[in-house]
Amino acid sequence: MSENESPLPLFLAFAFVLLLAAVVAFTQGDTAVFEHVSGTDLVVLVLCFLAGVLVVVTWMVHALRQWFEETMDRRVAARLEDEGSSVPEDG
Repeated sequence: MSENESPLPLFLAFAFVLLLAAVVAFTQGDTAVFEHVSGTDLVVLVLCFLAGVLVVVTWMVHALRQWFEETMDRRVAARLEDEGSSVPEDG
């Protein structure tokens, strides 16, 4: 992984695998999962789901912020280049 590459996609994949493991562990292949899950297990399942949602939202916000910063940097650079070329040089 390079210095500039974000570790968030890797963290997102890890959280997703944990979320899937939690769902599989609590459902045990049964489609009527909520009939057989105790209250404590259901709380853990919901917390795992919320953690996954938090990771996804965090990753999306980070990606959007990075995209916005890069876009603004390009616009500022283009504007400075245009302003620099329109100024007559002293010769």
